[in-house]
Amino acid sequence: MTLIIPPLTTDHVDVLMILARGGTRQEAADHLGISLPTLSRILNNTYRVAGTVNTTSTVARLLISGHLVMTDADFPAVDRT
Repeated sequence: MTLIIPPLTTDHVDVLMILARGGTRQEAADHLGISLPTLSRILNNTYRVAGTVNTTSTVARLLISGHLVMTDADFPAVDRT
């Protein structure tokens, strides 16, 4: 089965990238210069477009489908010593 997801807006992708990196909703809202209720509307619309119900499943589905691409550079270094 092929996963068909309509194109996402830049705001959708920016919000998901911030959250996928471990950022908070407040950090995402501040980055975009929007309120938390507006951020919630963006997230709910993204869930609807992706056919998901939460941020984790949305990020996973978009990574698998290639709509969201992340590399090691997208994550902070972890000191494992």
